[in-house]
Amino acid sequence: MKHIDIQKLAEDLAVLETLAIKEVDQRVSILNDLQTVFQNKLKAYTKKKPHWPQRRIVLGQVEDNMGVHYAIKRTSTKTILATWIFNLQPKTRFYLLSFFTAKEALLPFFAQIPTEEEEAIINILAILLLREIYQIQSLENPLLSAIRSKIYSELIANISYLLWDNMLVMLITKKVPLIDAFLEFDKLLNSKEQLLQRKRSFTSKFMEWVNERTITELDAILPLFIHYKLIELIENFLELGYELSSTSFIARKLKLSQKTVTNRFKALNESYSTFWLTEINFEEMNLHNYFIKITLAKEKYLKPLATKLLENPYIQNIYTGFDSNSAIIYSPRFICPHIVSERLHEHLRKIAREGIVSDFSVSLIREKYRYFTLSERPITLKKIAPFEQMVKTLEPSLRKYLFSHIKRSSTIPEKDKPVNFDYNLLSFLSIIKGKYLLRARYAVWINEFKDFYLRNKISPTNVKEQINLLYYYELQAKKKKLINFSLYIRSLMKRAPNVLIIELPTSDLSNEELNAVIDKLRILSFLGQVDLYDRHLFQILGISHSHPLAKSIEQFLVDEGLSPSLYTIKLQKTKFLPFHELYDYEEQKWKIEGISF
Repeated sequence: MKHIDIQKLAEDLAVLETLAIKEVDQRVSILNDLQTVFQNKLKAYTKKKPHWPQRRIVLGQVEDNMGVHYAIKRTSTKTILATWIFNLQPKTRFYLLSFFTAKEALLPFFAQIPTEEEEAIINILAILLLREIYQIQSLENPLLSAIRSKIYSELIANISYLLWDNMLVMLITKKVPLIDAFLEFDKLLNSKEQLLQRKRSFTSKFMEWVNERTITELDAILPLFIHYKLIELIENFLELGYELSSTSFIARKLKLSQKTVTNRFKALNESYSTFWLTEINFEEMNLHNYFIKITLAKEKYLKPLATKLLENPYIQNIYTGFDSNSAIIYSPRFICPHIVSERLHEHLRKIAREGIVSDFSVSLIREKYRYFTLSERPITLKKIAPFEQMVKTLEPSLRKYLFSHIKRSSTIPEKDKPVNFDYNLLSFLSIIKGKYLLRARYAVWINEFKDFYLRNKISPTNVKEQINLLYYYELQAKKKKLINFSLYIRSLMKRAPNVLIIELPTSDLSNEELNAVIDKLRILSFLGQVDLYDRHLFQILGISHSHPLAKSIEQFLVDEGLSPSLYTIKLQKTKFLPFHELYDYEEQKWKIEGISF
């Protein structure tokens, strides 16, 4: 960072590692000195003066919660920091105290007391400041992980924490300087009144700026350019699978030092977030994954019906969208007992007779595929070319991979398998999202994870025991063949991007013909495939059905003698699916009472 003496500031911050053994007054003195150091450096960096004096940091009792005010509360002159922070493990304590002092130094640079929504953006600025000080490159850096998992609760200003974290991911991945984000935020604050008069969301406006600075259409669609050494690493992940893909095992296999392989693990996350995605074996749980598509007679029915569907606890997400003529509701994650899907089917049949729905499908998903395409050289296209031209231009350098294939039995058994679940195991299956490449860390539903470890009498400050709890139930889930992990690479794209859906009737294609078509479609970074009894669905992220590339793909499919149907969907909501609350432990079966449809 040009205007800040990184070495000197890092030395000052390192004192925080010893705070746990200091007297209270020494702790307070060091924290306030560090806040002053940050503020002086920010004055030089921004060429601005604070609008009001910095608050003095004091220690006190603060409720343990998550969100923008994590571990602190403020008066007009003081910032009260929770004493329990000093019970955290040394590194975590160090990271969080670094964050708190950086954030408190930033606050006086803005003229007004921030709203919760504005403070969420200040959290992002504080993290960008620390990123530049510590020269952080990877999203998996433990400093980022410690902070990101604490400061965003499920909803901030009625906005999902995933939106806030996605902004942070994009800014870090694209290395946007703190000063640029700071000046944009300051400009927005100064025009806040005008924004409100125009009824524009403050966060939406900042997100638009983040998107413009970080994402191009090429980023979202074209194959990911990754160095050949990292492609070699990815190929080992796919060959070995989750269980064997440790740094030590891969180091022996490649005849490299473990440090070299660890550095490659980290490098893989400098540009793209790469992790092991959770895959749950629903059949072993007597659950079934259904696909929902509803075509509405009139657009006015879209929002109320989508809202009503989300009340069903077995529906995890809802997309809404349009084809050339109609509004559409779409969900690939309706995970339920068979009778619940039948109830929804009957309800949709009823409202179809009432003229609300013009067409619908509630179908068992038979197979799912997830393809990624990487490039061993940089992509030189300056704009999206027609599909056939892209095939010719990109084909020689592409590496095409199948990252995941899930196949279920084609029929539903007459009787459920005998199972015996306990509350903790189903809680684990509900909250687990995935695992990071360096295997000690999990991705979870943050708020629900807190409930999980507190229920198991584990302190919020005991991170080691929290991880051990997850690991124990991971092993239990594996013993019952309930869980697996598949590799996933997240390309940089806008939150809730457009998703192009291409439907092809199963009657159109033999298996050989289908594979040939799929091979052609796999010139884009991501291709998802879902097979139902009567159709194949293909998902392409980042474009709509009216996009020129989509039109070019459609023409290619028609020329192949196929009958494609194209439409666009966009994620409206993903919600927590509470398996542990949906199970009757006395009867050892899934609850259906009270599930109207």
